[in-house]
Amino acid sequence: MRINLNINIRAPVILIPQSFHSPDTLVVHLGDLIIKNTIKMATNSNYLIDFMNVSLNSVQISRATTGAHQVLGSRRLIVEPVSLHVDITRAVAPFPSDVIPFDITGRLENIKVNIGEDDLVIIFAVLNENLFPVSEQVVLDKTPPVIDDSSVSQDSDVTVTTATIDAQSSINIKMAFVMEGMEIELFTNEPRLRKNGQGLLLREEQDGLSRFQLHEVEGNATFYENGSIQLSASIHCISLEDIRWSSPLAIKRLIHQSGQSGNKEPKDKSVHALPMVTISFTKDSAGNRNLDFALEGMRINIFIHYLLAVYNFLSSSIAKATPATKVSTSPTGPLNRQVSNEASSPSKGSLKITGRLKKPEVVLFADPTSQNSQVLVLQVEGDLNYQQSSTIDKLEAKLQQIQIFSCIYSQALRTAYQVLDPCMLNFHRTLNRQSVEEIGVNLSSVRTRISPRVVFMIQDIVHGLRAFTVKTPKGPSMTSDDSREDMWTPKPIFTTAFPKRKESDQTQVDFSPLDAQQIKQKLTIETKQIQLTLDIEQGSDHVPMLCVRSKVESVLTNWSTMMNLKFEVSAEAWLYNERLTTWEPLIEPVMEKEGVYRPWELLVRMCQAPSQPITCTNESDLAFESCDQHDGAPRLIPQILGSDSGSETDSSPDDELEWDGNYSSSLLSSGKLVSKINDSGIEVLFFALQHINLNYWNNIRRIRNHMI
Repeated sequence: MRINLNINIRAPVILIPQSFHSPDTLVVHLGDLIIKNTIKMATNSNYLIDFMNVSLNSVQISRATTGAHQVLGSRRLIVEPVSLHVDITRAVAPFPSDVIPFDITGRLENIKVNIGEDDLVIIFAVLNENLFPVSEQVVLDKTPPVIDDSSVSQDSDVTVTTATIDAQSSINIKMAFVMEGMEIELFTNEPRLRKNGQGLLLREEQDGLSRFQLHEVEGNATFYENGSIQLSASIHCISLEDIRWSSPLAIKRLIHQSGQSGNKEPKDKSVHALPMVTISFTKDSAGNRNLDFALEGMRINIFIHYLLAVYNFLSSSIAKATPATKVSTSPTGPLNRQVSNEASSPSKGSLKITGRLKKPEVVLFADPTSQNSQVLVLQVEGDLNYQQSSTIDKLEAKLQQIQIFSCIYSQALRTAYQVLDPCMLNFHRTLNRQSVEEIGVNLSSVRTRISPRVVFMIQDIVHGLRAFTVKTPKGPSMTSDDSREDMWTPKPIFTTAFPKRKESDQTQVDFSPLDAQQIKQKLTIETKQIQLTLDIEQGSDHVPMLCVRSKVESVLTNWSTMMNLKFEVSAEAWLYNERLTTWEPLIEPVMEKEGVYRPWELLVRMCQAPSQPITCTNESDLAFESCDQHDGAPRLIPQILGSDSGSETDSSPDDELEWDGNYSSSLLSSGKLVSKINDSGIEVLFFALQHINLNYWNNIRRIRNHMI
């Protein structure tokens, strides 16, 4: 059956008020819809094709005020009129198997969006108070899903399956989309809309704040019969511009393509050698997903005070639109919604994300108001690889050709000065299902040069940052009350007493290296060499005067439970002697033997262990039975002095000290040390120490009795 369509619909106008008591309203004009189709015979084939054309014209969104009887007052456009054109080609059955059933192409004209501060407030308020109100408290079940360890591989080097499209699978739907461009402008300090006003109010250019542009956005999508999906998108040009009339910036464009001037528009916005952003997504029939993105040829100029102006615009709008916290009025109380673990269990298939950074540039200005400002330019190339499956979670990042140079913005080639030579940084993180986390940071040889010009530029940047920081008022607070803390009354150091230690916890502290099975978290930082050179400027030349060279290695394990840190650093420093034209050591090297020297080295080891009381007052410690006090000063008396005869040799075999072979803090506070060593030499040594201890306390007692 053949049906010819010719539909013209004047779409309705939708009013979305902020709330039932607010006159502020969003007005959505859905435009004019036109649908036409034509059925023809395919070229050189004997099957029919249905050609359908869909056009949606004059779609626009505005903000307005409503008066009595829902009469619209004055309004401002948020989305200016835009048109969408879609062409659909459908093969009428029966048709050959190699023919695509649906072929869809779309074209969206340039979108222009104007957003003022009040517009953004109304949009957020409509979402919070009208479309998505929060009236019930939802409690989610945070019980982690149960994973069967028997099906989890113990190998951490498990490879993640890459999503691939079966070549024999036939295409079901093919789509192509083109957006000519998008332009978003932010406006501030606009006058408010009046209820008794009428008509469309135009925006003033003097109220502009920022302009963000996208040029030539393309997208493609392919859907297969076996459930596979393939998506791709590209953006040829991205730009961000400061449009404030009173802007002091000498360079107006903050984001643009490399090789273009910061104050000039590209001659042809739609034609570029390569797109700045490309994204592709693939999903196969098994559920494996691949996401790939690339960023190429982007320059970012950083102006702190402009970024603060945009931040204040957004933060103030969000703050004004955030409603006050409301108490639930439901008669049954808050809703407790339990979510089953099946919904939060790991999804089938794997996920793989790869990304590339190609020749991006980040420029930091010392004086943004001058084109002859000193700048620091950062150039870097990088690769990102993330893999996730039911057995492993792995992240790898590599930054290559990291370099920084200083120059005058308008004379970059003639005044370039290399601050950081090209280097490389590698980062990896691995987490398996046994909760073993490994993090590694590896930095290649780093060579940095610093001149007075670079130091002055850093000072200017810091001064510019301080100019925009909020200063806290000095002096006493006017709201302070008279109730102050009593600093003279004795107070306990701890609010609660130390817990009683068990016999099994007396040898708990162990500072020996951890076994491989005990390590659940591990962070490794390694640098081959870091070299810092201080230069002085003599005309256009730079002469090195001080050189510092260092090497750092660090290993941190179990930082969330029982931290263990090993940190090693070596340092060398030289001063240049102009008279002798040679380098002299500033830090003398360490001589191992005659003619053999090595750098100055520092080794730091730190570990975390359970804390123990300094003065043992636990009831379980039988070594201290009583406390003797003289002149108001407490003194602990061991139980081993139980005899009043003052004999230096009276002791019981049950009170002899024995060593368990481990150094423990309980050795200082406990009189019972379980012996695990039968070496007679050790027992004799501790027997002697015990009698020395007896002699000490007995002599003290004799002196005290003699004085009394």
